[in-house]
Amino acid sequence: CVCVCVCLLAYFSIHAWGELGLRNPPLTPSTALYYAAEHTATVSGLAVLASAANLTPHRGIRPWWFVHRLARAVENPHVARAIKPVARFVMTNLHGFHPRFSTEELFHGWRRATTLCFNTHARLCEQLRAANMPTFAAWSEDDHLIEKHISEAMAAALPPGPRLPFPKGGHMLVKTRASELSEALATWMHLPKA
Repeated sequence: CVCVCVCLLAYFSIHAWGELGLRNPPLTPSTALYYAAEHTATVSGLAVLASAANLTPHRGIRPWWFVHRLARAVENPHVARAIKPVARFVMTNLHGFHPRFSTEELFHGWRRATTLCFNTHARLCEQLRAANMPTFAAWSEDDHLIEKHISEAMAAALPPGPRLPFPKGGHMLVKTRASELSEALATWMHLPKA
């Protein structure tokens, strides 16, 4: 049995691939949703933790029409080269990501966020509901990028299961609430306490 954790995949894809010696892995919140929906026979549950895999664009990627078009334009290497410093500025100064990440890492994180497919997320949630996939969802109500109502709508679209909204925790819930999350996930997955 496998339990897929959306936020951890997103965390490793955006924040820690350099530390792991990886170069631009294709792991995203969308990947975890897709994997869980397409492998219901082998996946025993899905944990969605402060995830960017939502049903509508969050404030960090709005206005969506502009951001999505810009993301398509950076497929041109000349446009990408010009946009990378801008993406770095936005990610570090406006979105609060740590400046220790390279411009390339921040650019790839921005690219993943700007190429989400919200209709696909809705379809995958329907598949997960049809399969009655056990789900766990946690988010922070003070996330500066993903608004509370967006996280609540995603949690409502998923099959029923434990919901853990934190009044405080910011965008990096896996860091700021690591002990509470690990305890709640261990309980949900019926793991022995350490």
